[in-house]
Amino acid sequence: MASCPIAALNLCRKNWIICGKVVAKSEIKQWSNLNGNGCFFNFVIADNTGCIKAIAFNIQCERFFQSVTLNNTYYITNGTVRETKKQFMELSNAYEIHLYSNAQITLAEDVVVKEPECKFIKIADLSDTPANELINIICVVKNVEDLEEYGIDKVNYKRNVVLIDDSESEVKLTLWNEKAQRFDCKEGCIIIAKRLKVSDYNGKNLMAIDVSHLEIDPDAPETATLKDWFFKHGTKMSKNRLTLEPKKINLQTIKKINSSVNVHCDATLIEIKACNFYVSCPDGCNKKLIEDESGLLYCDACKKVMMEGNQKLVLKVKIADFTASIDLTIYSEIIEALLKCKCEQLSILEMENRFDFESKFHRSLVLHMFAFDIKIKMVTRDGILCPEYIRIK
Repeated sequence: MASCPIAALNLCRKNWIICGKVVAKSEIKQWSNLNGNGCFFNFVIADNTGCIKAIAFNIQCERFFQSVTLNNTYYITNGTVRETKKQFMELSNAYEIHLYSNAQITLAEDVVVKEPECKFIKIADLSDTPANELINIICVVKNVEDLEEYGIDKVNYKRNVVLIDDSESEVKLTLWNEKAQRFDCKEGCIIIAKRLKVSDYNGKNLMAIDVSHLEIDPDAPETATLKDWFFKHGTKMSKNRLTLEPKKINLQTIKKINSSVNVHCDATLIEIKACNFYVSCPDGCNKKLIEDESGLLYCDACKKVMMEGNQKLVLKVKIADFTASIDLTIYSEIIEALLKCKCEQLSILEMENRFDFESKFHRSLVLHMFAFDIKIKMVTRDGILCPEYIRIK
């Protein structure tokens, strides 16, 4: 059977086989939920039509991890094509392959597969690049920061690398865990970096994710030219720094938050747990209105009956830093500022297109880092006094 182009894979295609080159591979990771726990790894396989992520869980993770090698070419068959959940989408491909017990991966010896052509951009162009875009760059390593270690129950690793190119601009790249530990590069080395994620946190910066791939001092025409430019001009020139230094403020870690003071912390929003609309009093008190049997709305604080009120929204979310996680409540004004959309418009979108509504929240909030100013309010639940964390700014 002839192999199918990767770009042609979809939910309706049956009995397919693809042939592609592995262009990125993750480390083995652990998963845990109410149904149990286990391990998985993923890799990106590409041909000249496009690329797709493949994921192997548990037994298949152990079966395939050693045999799947970066830059080798493989045939894959009997995998299951699934739609990628929007919050986990890293590639432009809307589908991914799940490798279950009947999946087969076979080395394609003597088969040459070309990747899709990469469009490389200059670091200066990042100023106009939206957050969450995946970009490719060819650059010089200006500085490599020391490996940092985080966490108490689970240890994570982080390393920042300052990159520069002949657009006379520099940006900071963040590497995590195995990528951070294995990075062995000195000032002046050339990097071809593919599928780096753009972030707007502290100006512009870049992050290496699972689908990213870094090649050090590649055999490419640009290598000698860029290295020559760096040692003649790049080390001395005044740079356009796209990554800003963080403001010196009194930051707390989530692990150290207690119920006695309001806090400021930098954290990542990792989950939206609940999203609830309600109607509030339009007379300034903002209390939730109660609908009676006749359909009229009553404000218990103002002791008034009215026909309509203001649309409001409450999000229950989980945020985390490298020390711990907490549940947080975010109210309408902050949500509108983050999404650049009024609650009335969000309510209409939820009724008309639930998929677009959820996608908007996941694209703008989930797995994004924010600076949180948190107000702590003590509330009684089941007769026990406990803190409720409220995002106020």
